[in-house]
Amino acid sequence: MEDKKCQSGRFRRLVSRLIVVAGLALSACGGGGADSDLAVSFTPIDIGFNLWESGSFTPSIGGLGGNTPNCSMSSGSVPPGMVLESRGCRLHGVPMTPGTWGGTMVLTVDGYKGSLSTSARFGVVGPHVVGTGYNDGDLAVAWGGAPFSLNPAVRISGSFPLRSGDQVSYTLVSSLPPGVSFDTSTGALSGSTDLPPNARFGVAVTATVTRGNLSITTATGGVGVVVRIPGFQYDKKFDYPWAGPFQANPTALSLPPGASVSYSLAANYVLPPGISLDPQTGIISGMAEDFTPNSSRYWGANVIRTLVTPTGEVFTATIVMWPSLVVPYFAFRIDDPDYNIQRFRFVHDQAFQTDAPLPVNALPGDTYSTFRLASSVPAWFTINANTGALSGTPPASAVSTQGRLLDFGVTITRNGRTRNAGGQALYVVN
Repeated sequence: MEDKKCQSGRFRRLVSRLIVVAGLALSACGGGGADSDLAVSFTPIDIGFNLWESGSFTPSIGGLGGNTPNCSMSSGSVPPGMVLESRGCRLHGVPMTPGTWGGTMVLTVDGYKGSLSTSARFGVVGPHVVGTGYNDGDLAVAWGGAPFSLNPAVRISGSFPLRSGDQVSYTLVSSLPPGVSFDTSTGALSGSTDLPPNARFGVAVTATVTRGNLSITTATGGVGVVVRIPGFQYDKKFDYPWAGPFQANPTALSLPPGASVSYSLAANYVLPPGISLDPQTGIISGMAEDFTPNSSRYWGANVIRTLVTPTGEVFTATIVMWPSLVVPYFAFRIDDPDYNIQRFRFVHDQAFQTDAPLPVNALPGDTYSTFRLASSVPAWFTINANTGALSGTPPASAVSTQGRLLDFGVTITRNGRTRNAGGQALYVVN
């Protein structure tokens, strides 16, 4: 870049041909003195254009006093396909070659002696190949010969805008592992590979972009691909229905010949009573008995998958379990799961009966018997032993209350086991 002091200066009006010649010879950065007429500034230039697209640029020049400047390149050049008009300093045209151009641009003003120069950089953005991984980083495929499709694996960088009608084709310039193929029309990578865990392979290609009768082939670009041991999850949360069937399956894993996988619980942890882990398949299943979910024996337990490759490498992955026990209960209001306590209003000397409460977290085959009140209530208040409906006629002498909580219970039978299912309600007397 030119020295900043050569980007501004004073231009003096010419008074004779002799002074013109002498003045231009005196200084390449502009004249000076008491008879200076123009204090001109010439801003350094750094501008970009897109390949094959019409562009135009006029540099920022201050202090011209209404005069038209002249510009020329004293060193370097403008992009092929573009023209720098001397009169007015306008650069325009359709750049035909990608790259970086420029050098030193010199400014003069008709009728004034001296000149100014500044650095000029003209970038022309053309197509180049990038990968489609995160931040153009590596892509990943699963170990074990599982089929994959990375579509696309490579593309033309978004810094070069493709237009409607542009055609892109790719040419593979690197070899691929057996079983892996590259689509030269889409940039897709697909197939499967028996490469070991953490192995990497590259996909190096060139791309040819055609727009009408124009065509250009990029430099080689591509993407790296890493073979990863896949993680695993379970297809269900560890919400165990009380005394009900439960099964959670781990993510399926494709194993090459000679590999093995096993599952276990981390030390000092156990599964809830009635639940077991199959060490070969990783399936967690059974019927949960009563247990305290947040007990340190169950809460935060880890299921560990241990994978051994055919060459004896060992890889482990872990799933953390936060179990819950899903128990049945009854509620008069189930449309809002966060507010299951219904409020009922009883009026003096008026009979009132609620609907029957409904079971929540019920399973097919559950049976219920003997609804009963678990809270003390006035003599006029009753519960239907078969349905759980509440009813009563508070006499005029009944004590008014703005809200009283009552508990009720019912016996549930599920898969040969029994449990109190219970529920709650609020009632008002006024």
